[in-house]
Amino acid sequence: MHTLKQRPFVLAILVLATSLSLPLAAEDAATPGDDTISRFEFSKEHLAAVGRHRRLMLHYDYSGHTMKTTPWGKQTVDQLDQIVDYYSQPYQTSSTQFMDSIIYELGEGPTVWPSEIAPRAKVVFPKWWQAGIDPLATLIDIAKQHQKEVFLSYRLNGTDVEEDSEYGNWKLPAFKKEHPDWLLKAPWGITLWNFAYQGVRDHKVAILREVASMYDVAGLQIDLARSAILFPAGEQWENCHHMTAFMRQLRTALQEVAAERGRPVLIVVRIPENLVGCTFDGMDVATWVDQGLVDILITGCGASDVDVPAFRQLVQGTHVRIYPSWDQYHPNDGYRQPPIPYWRGMYSKWWELGAHGVHTFNLSPDSPILAEIGDRQGMLYRDKVFIVARRTGSHGDKITGNPNDWQTPRHQYFMTYMQAPLAAMADPDGKVDTLLNLMVTDHVKKERNRIETLTLRLLLSDLAAQGIPAQQRIAATRMWTYHGHPEDNIPPFKGIEQRIEVRINNLLLPSSRIENGWLLFDVQPQQVARGDNLIGIRVASHPEEHRQEIRIEKVELAIDYRDEP
Repeated sequence: MHTLKQRPFVLAILVLATSLSLPLAAEDAATPGDDTISRFEFSKEHLAAVGRHRRLMLHYDYSGHTMKTTPWGKQTVDQLDQIVDYYSQPYQTSSTQFMDSIIYELGEGPTVWPSEIAPRAKVVFPKWWQAGIDPLATLIDIAKQHQKEVFLSYRLNGTDVEEDSEYGNWKLPAFKKEHPDWLLKAPWGITLWNFAYQGVRDHKVAILREVASMYDVAGLQIDLARSAILFPAGEQWENCHHMTAFMRQLRTALQEVAAERGRPVLIVVRIPENLVGCTFDGMDVATWVDQGLVDILITGCGASDVDVPAFRQLVQGTHVRIYPSWDQYHPNDGYRQPPIPYWRGMYSKWWELGAHGVHTFNLSPDSPILAEIGDRQGMLYRDKVFIVARRTGSHGDKITGNPNDWQTPRHQYFMTYMQAPLAAMADPDGKVDTLLNLMVTDHVKKERNRIETLTLRLLLSDLAAQGIPAQQRIAATRMWTYHGHPEDNIPPFKGIEQRIEVRINNLLLPSSRIENGWLLFDVQPQQVARGDNLIGIRVASHPEEHRQEIRIEKVELAIDYRDEP
C-alpha cells in the first residue's frame, strides 16, 4: 500500500520556479530553423533504460472519469486489500507473459494525482487522499511487484475540463479562462491550447515535472493523439519549432528530476503513423530524434498501416526505439474490435518490418489478445487477416471524418487515416482498374505446405442499387462504422461475382463465390509476394438496365494455416 504520508509533494511555487529557470530562453527556443542547438548527452544508465527489452507495452486506460465504475469508486477505504487483489489478478494470468511495460493513463485534467498546479479531480480520488492513500501510487506498486515497468501517460491537449461530475461538463478550467488568447477552438467545439505560446509550454512542463517528481516510474508518455491539434489549422508545420521548444524544455526538466532521484526519466511520445502525418500536425520528429528530445516513439493509434521502415531509418544510429500501436476502439473505419486474426495480421506485420516492440491501448490486462500480439514467434503459423486500410478513425465526422462523405481534414492528420485508399469508387466503364496495395509479411510462397486456404475477400456497395428490392440483391453485410453505429453496406445485384474482375500482382483470379455478402476469391500461394502486393479491381460488366456505381468497401487477404506442418 502507498500512502500520501510517505510521499511529500512538490509545491507549485518550486515547480514553477524550476520551469522558469530552465536554460533555454523562450524566444531562442522558438526560432525556426535553428540548427545550432546541441544534442542532449545521456548516461549509460539512461541508454540502458531505453534499450531495455520490451516486447509489449500496454497503455491501460484505467483512470480519469471512468474511475467511479472501478473498485476505487465502488468500495470504501477499509477495502483496500480487496482492491489490490482485484488489480493484481490479471498479472497472474498467461495473458501478461509478454507484457513488459504498463502505461497508466492520467488524462489531462482535472488531475488524478494531488496536484499543486492544476485542478484536482473532484470524484473518487478525494476520499482516498483524505484517508492518506494514493490510488495511482498503489497501482504503480502493484505493477512493480509483478515485475512490470511503469510509465504514466499524459494527454497533452484537449481533455482538461472543469469537472463537476464523473464525466465532466466541458466548462473551461480557470487557467484557460485567464488566458483566452492562448486558446484554439476545435471543429467539434472544445477549447484547446495553442502551443505557439510560451506560457502554454511553461504550464504544461510544470505539470509534467510535478507528476514525474511525485511518482517513481520509468518515464512519461506524452499522448499527442488526444488531441493532435497543437496549432491553428493550416499553420501546423510553420509552427513546428514551438513544439520542438516544448520538447526540449520538457527534456531539460525531466533530466533535472532524474538527477534528483538518481535514476533516468524516459520520454515516450505517441505520434501519427507516418512522418507525413507528423509533419502535417506540426511535429518535427526528425529534430526531436536528432537533438535527443525523445526516447521511445509510439507510432500510430488505430492505423493498420504504420510506416515502421521509415521510422527505423529515422532513428538509425540513435538510442530511440520504435513501438507501433493499435487501438481497437478508434481504428480504421469498419474494424472496431475485430477478431484475433486481424490483430495477428497487423502486429505480425509490424514485427517483421523491424519494430523494437509493440504497444496497444484500450485493452484490459487480462485480455488473451495480449498473449498473441506480444509473441512474435508464436504468431508465425497462426491464422491471419491482412487488410487494405479505410479512412477515418472512429471519432465522429467532425473529428476524424466520414469515409462515405469524405472531406480532407485541415485541423489534424492523426487518427483521420486520410491517406488510406478505401472506400474507393470503381471505374463504371471498366477501363481503369482500382489499384490497391496490400502488404503481406508472412512467407506465403515459402510456407505453402503449411497453408490450408488463402482467400482474397472483397466487400462492395452499389450506390445505384439503393431502393432496389432485397430479393434482387445479395445479402447485406454489417460493417462497424463509428458514424453509423453500425452500418450495412449497400448490397449489389445478384450475379456481381460474375461482373467483377480481380487481379493480384496482375494475375487474374478465378470467378468468386458469395458468402455472407462478401466476394471470395481463391488465391494460390505462388501468387502472393512477401511484402507489397498490387490488387486490381475492375467492373467488367453491368446487369441489364442497371448501371452499377460500385464502391469498394473492404479488401482483405485471409490466411488459414493447417494445425500441423
